[in-house]
Amino acid sequence: MTNWEAGKFQHPTSRHDVLLGMLFGPGIRDSRITYRIAMSDYNLRTTAYRSYTSSRLRAYKRKVMDNAHMLPPLMARLYKYRPLEAEEIRLIKILPGQLEDSLQIEIHHAVLHTPYKAPTARLRIDQLRETLPEGWQIFETIDRDYLFCNSNPRETSWDHPNAEIGRVLYAPSPDYPGDLFEPKYEALSYTWGDEIPQEAVRVMSSPPPKVSITVVNTTEDPDEHGKMEVRLNLASAMRHLRLPDPARMLWIDAICINQRDDEEKSSQVKRIGQIYELASAVIAWLGHGEDNAVRGLETLSAFEDEIEHTINYFCFPTPKATHPDWFEKTTALYFDADSWIGVADLLRRAWFQRVWVWQEIQLGNRNRIIMCGRTSKPWSTVRKAILALFGHASIPHTVARLIDKRRWLADIASTLDIETIIFSAALLKCTDDHDKVYGVLNLLGPAVGKLITPDYSAPVAKAYKDLVLGVEQTTGTLNLIGVGSPDLTQHTGPSWTPNLAKLEQVWIGRWQVSTGVSNAEARHLDGDVLQVHGIACGTVESVFASDWIPEDIAGLAAVVQMLSECKPVAKRLQDCNIDLIDEMVRIVCDCFTKDRLPEEASVWDQQQISRLFDATLGGGESNGLADIDLWTRLKARNEVRSLIISDNGLIGKVGAGREMVRAGDVITTLLGRNFHLLIRPADNDAYVVIAGVMVPDLCDSVSILGPLPTPWKMKLIDQIDHPRPQPHYTNAVTNETSREDPRLGPLPPGWDRIQGKWQPSQPVYVDHFQNVITGESRPPQRHSDVNIGQPQHYNLKMKWLPYSSTSSDTEYHLASDDDVRSSLRQWKRKYYVLVALYTLTILLIVAYIPMSNTLATGMVRSEAYFGYIPRELVKFRLDKAFVDAEPGTPANQSMWDMLMPLGSGFVEVQNPFKYGLKGGFPVPNTKVVTEIYSISMFHQLYCLSILKDAFGRDRDPSEHQAAEHNLGHCFDYLRQAVMCAGDTTLETALVNEDGDVVPGFDGWGDAHECRSYEAIFDFAEKHRVNDETCLM
Repeated sequence: MTNWEAGKFQHPTSRHDVLLGMLFGPGIRDSRITYRIAMSDYNLRTTAYRSYTSSRLRAYKRKVMDNAHMLPPLMARLYKYRPLEAEEIRLIKILPGQLEDSLQIEIHHAVLHTPYKAPTARLRIDQLRETLPEGWQIFETIDRDYLFCNSNPRETSWDHPNAEIGRVLYAPSPDYPGDLFEPKYEALSYTWGDEIPQEAVRVMSSPPPKVSITVVNTTEDPDEHGKMEVRLNLASAMRHLRLPDPARMLWIDAICINQRDDEEKSSQVKRIGQIYELASAVIAWLGHGEDNAVRGLETLSAFEDEIEHTINYFCFPTPKATHPDWFEKTTALYFDADSWIGVADLLRRAWFQRVWVWQEIQLGNRNRIIMCGRTSKPWSTVRKAILALFGHASIPHTVARLIDKRRWLADIASTLDIETIIFSAALLKCTDDHDKVYGVLNLLGPAVGKLITPDYSAPVAKAYKDLVLGVEQTTGTLNLIGVGSPDLTQHTGPSWTPNLAKLEQVWIGRWQVSTGVSNAEARHLDGDVLQVHGIACGTVESVFASDWIPEDIAGLAAVVQMLSECKPVAKRLQDCNIDLIDEMVRIVCDCFTKDRLPEEASVWDQQQISRLFDATLGGGESNGLADIDLWTRLKARNEVRSLIISDNGLIGKVGAGREMVRAGDVITTLLGRNFHLLIRPADNDAYVVIAGVMVPDLCDSVSILGPLPTPWKMKLIDQIDHPRPQPHYTNAVTNETSREDPRLGPLPPGWDRIQGKWQPSQPVYVDHFQNVITGESRPPQRHSDVNIGQPQHYNLKMKWLPYSSTSSDTEYHLASDDDVRSSLRQWKRKYYVLVALYTLTILLIVAYIPMSNTLATGMVRSEAYFGYIPRELVKFRLDKAFVDAEPGTPANQSMWDMLMPLGSGFVEVQNPFKYGLKGGFPVPNTKVVTEIYSISMFHQLYCLSILKDAFGRDRDPSEHQAAEHNLGHCFDYLRQAVMCAGDTTLETALVNEDGDVVPGFDGWGDAHECRSYEAIFDFAEKHRVNDETCLM
């Protein structure tokens, strides 16, 4: 074995060894198995709940791998797929066996037709609502049952309060497709996991079926045998699902779809919705059950009989609840630290982060199961618990953060609009970027599904283009245009398509309501040109980088003065009678304010921000720490945004794509788009999409209909049967609220506004009208007396333009290849001149400024790797969970382990020289140069835990020895870390019981400006080396 094969990556402060090598043995043949196993005397106490340090799991893996590769000679050839006929799918039959036996399967073809869905006597919810006695309400739960509620006294019931209403009229719908449906199979939802190592599965010859009209034998030769390789996570799932007797029929995508046939894969992906809908059960495999995840699953199951959630986001106690107050977000829950650790371990499983699982678990019938090792629970149990814990005040912060990230899975997809589904899925993981679209295609509704044909052989950009066109034709919206961070080296599609592969944070600005409820007018022309209809609102004159927001609140005065001295801005404010402070308030909080949104959806109080600005500029009183806290949050929101000013004085803010904005770009309002767009003139009267932009003064359809007449204001208000609040118009004098826009003329004769039910194929903002004479339900034509500008067509071009953030060149040529080559030659000449000047500058600096390697710390280099890390104001408070439990006990250790991300703070950096990094632990045999680094913050937390254990009681002797070994190192390491941070927060003195200030400082209650722990935590998990979760 080479040095690398036997090498250990050892943390200098502990005996935490990560074996990253290739293990070869006589029974493993040519396969190479990579193990990442944590081996540490210090961590031995965690073996009860840490899977990768479990001797049982290691022994199980060794036995499985030994058995998996010891196949008889006649099984050496790979299984050859037989093509699927029309309407056919493949099913696998897992043959009976014990857990550690080698896997044997049969592969069958089956014809799958969607059966007729018979009508039932069940009434609609609006029909049942008319039968209720006074004081009673009816709701539909997330499991599609009807729940009857009486608010006074608080009471819930599954039975209709009127006994004369037969149960058949409100009973749950029968299971679909029913017990008699054939073929009968279960569908597996799981994560693929690492490609290497793999386990061999024997494909056995299957006897001809006795009687079946749907299932046909797959084998061409009754004596044919074969094998296939499956990844270890799937092999583990198949072992746990296998029964001693009888065989079990399953649909598993990795086996039932020929993954090497792009044509078959594309056609079968289109049918996945049907496959999961018609399965007798959907089983979500979360992985092994060797750690605390099983305890987490048991913890969440405690909510099963306690609460019910409705499809419109209400929560009620169940009729037989033993804890009827659990539905309240402020109720203290009785779970201990180990239970919360289990919940965190469960929610960190890879299954919750995969894009495909959303539609797989959503499309199944009522029989959906979550399985972790040998433990299984109904999906409804986990779903209810996630929704109950979302926003709960009494759960640990780490669990709350994970709940926030996993809530999308518990939501009912049919109540979400298409854009929300697309943007949520874009933040999830997949092995092929095509799946950012295809992985949720069956959730987007049949109307969009008919317009998109999966094609894995085509570039990813085609999938994004088809998505934009499909959504526009279905919903009449263009909100997908200009979304995602542009990547000029990889984004090869039209500039008007989203870059979902690079979407890290959604900033879609739907609250701006830039065009009200208008539909898009768009046509797809030849050459990937999209013709859209809109209004030019201004041309960018100045661009301010993301450092326009001052570090200190005192710098706000300079920003205000700069804007007030800008002539176009000053003229517009004067002509339109707008106060600059009011404009700045809307800028910094993106119009996401309480005066425009429902109370529960609001983030910013515009009056509070106005008082902050007044106090800063000398016109009001400061609120001290509250103002500092508010400014810190506002600064974090705006630090990654650029400010722009147009030639007519409009002020805007750009998020993703801000690096591409330059003078001359055009601010546009496109019909069917909720927020504004920056485009750049190109050739032949065409334009290139640059980025989305937020312009407060153009919100609420101002660019189309003009400003609202005084005293009218637009406010988004929740409305029954709509997933999002809808535009309403309020009169501040009469307190009148109406859906009718006062800028529009009256409805044409014969037309009435009706209370329609929102459909997923409709846009977020929608009006419902009906012609009382003809019965038509299309929107009527209405006109405004205000004429702001003449809408015109814009042809959005195909390719991204070469750009420079400082160049003043205004010529853009993309008409021909010669033009592009000529432009590149000019760009290269400028580039070489700049490189020469840059090199000369560096040489002069080196010659005159002494440089020291000791000063070349990792700070600048690591900042380049991490990117932007937001800062936040954090008040130090005593957390008894870390104090009350005895040092060295499992409960105490569990709380400390929650501070560590997956990977324990070790990250893999590809192309480290790109970030100026060097000295990491090299990872061999990789296509791209990769090194392993340790994040200092987690090293410091580890050292703190060492000190904690060094002073603990009842420790195991081996733990005592490990702690003593590292005690001196940790003292000095933390000393330097504290000095490096240089926290200059001025701490306040103690206050006794009488309210008098007394000598002494405990540090609690004082606000510190901190780099976001959550942002670093998420980054560490995303780039982790392995899946360790305990302290190092």
